[in-house]
Amino acid sequence: MKATYCLTVCTGSALLAATHFMDGKKATSNKLAFDWVTSINTQVHWIKKARWVVDDHLYSSSGVSAGIDMSLAFLANIVAEDVADSVAKHIEYNRVKDKDNDPFA
Repeated sequence: MKATYCLTVCTGSALLAATHFMDGKKATSNKLAFDWVTSINTQVHWIKKARWVVDDHLYSSSGVSAGIDMSLAFLANIVAEDVADSVAKHIEYNRVKDKDNDPFA
């Protein structure tokens, strides 16, 4: 059986939080909207100082550029690190590999 993953970018985590899909899970969201997003569901373990968060098969990013880094980390996790690096190079993107390095937090 193939694994099912859910990736959410920026305030997309608000929609998932509202449906209680993320109850008990760790997640993050856009820092400018963080107070609003986190008020939607207090059953989510919101991580403010994170560029992206991985909890089992749930990936969430803090913003759009962080979503690119999260997507590349996802690719590295399910395929291979060198493949993610190659994609970043081909899209001319300087990849941030540290999920806890969010200068906007």
